Amino acid sequence: MDQNLRSHLSVKHAILSDRLTEQDVEAAFEAVRPIAERAGGAAPQLLGLSDPFEAEVHGAVALSALLCLPIGQDRIGVAMLAALIGRGGDAAASALLHAIEVVTAGPAKTYITTEIELLEGAGVPCPPWESGLDDPVESVSAWACSPVMESGGAPHAVLVFEFSRAGSTHAFIIHRDYQGDGSIRKVNGIPDIGWHSFRKFLLTGKALEVPYAIEEMDFNRAVDHFDAPRMAMWRNLSEDPDRFAADTDLSTAPGMTLLLETHMTAAM
Repeated sequence: MDQNLRSHLSVKHAILSDRLTEQDVEAAFEAVRPIAERAGGAAPQLLGLSDPFEAEVHGAVALSALLCLPIGQDRIGVAMLAALIGRGGDAAASALLHAIEVVTAGPAKTYITTEIELLEGAGVPCPPWESGLDDPVESVSAWACSPVMESGGAPHAVLVFEFSRAGSTHAFIIHRDYQGDGSIRKVNGIPDIGWHSFRKFLLTGKALEVPYAIEEMDFNRAVDHFDAPRMAMWRNLSEDPDRFAADTDLSTAPGMTLLLETHMTAAM
């Protein structure tokens, strides 16, 4: 790891806070660098978006790749991710950091915010959808669908949460294990542009593989229903992060779960 990154304020803070050894720091850098490179390579896509929710999903997926590492929830991982993205020094880097900031909290959020402020101080503009993130998020509806038959024949259950913001609607589709520990297996975010059609087919029983029964739920009850799958997912991630990193669906679930939790908190 080069000296400029090592001397970055956020990285230094994380190293000192967690009393990391030289070996720890180098291992973290080797793990985080490819994640930052992949996320940064996709960042220009964020500049053409108009729906803030699409940007939030990008941020959640980028952070999720970090969360699926053994160091994913350590301060050094987020500090390095923020610093490496910030090196881009352009509007795409700013957009990606704004998107990730939505799904971070505590020291992690401070590291992301610090990098955003450094870019702003250098005259880098905020993304066009940034102001839309401040619009209030409201809950609309929630549904439970179970069981749903996968193509492989394993049954699973689905929870759906619908939200509105600034006149547009979007939704989260949560797939969970129906027969095992109930853990979250996949979380999809559907923006306004695709949600209306999907909603229509969901309610007519055609959106998911049949057969499934659908039940509209009180939103607060649905949030309570979501708690056990969420906790099971976090427990499984802490015990076997490699399994999450190797699975295309599981690898995005932690970040998308954080984004859903953010929406739930804002809407309640």
